[in-house]
Amino acid sequence: MSGKYTIEQKVAMVIESFSSTNIAELCMRYGISVAQLHRWKKKFIEGGSKALGESSRGNEYQRLVGDQALIIAAFKRGNR
Repeated sequence: MSGKYTIEQKVAMVIESFSSTNIAELCMRYGISVAQLHRWKKKFIEGGSKALGESSRGNEYQRLVGDQALIIAAFKRGNR
C-alpha cells in the first residue's frame, strides 16, 4: 500500500496491531512507519475513550444543569 489511506484502512491496521506480536513486520507489510502506526493507534484509543466516556457524562451533566436551572427559576418565581 502506498499514498494516503482511507479511514477504514487505518482502522484495520490499528485493530490488527492490537493482536500482532511483531509491530515492525506489520508496518513493513503495509508500508508505514512504526511511529505512524503509534500515532494512529493513539488517536484511535483517544477517540474511543471519548466516545465511551464523555458522551454519557456530557448528557448527565447537561441534565443536571438543566434541572438546576429549573429549580432556580422556580425559587425566583416563588420569592416574588
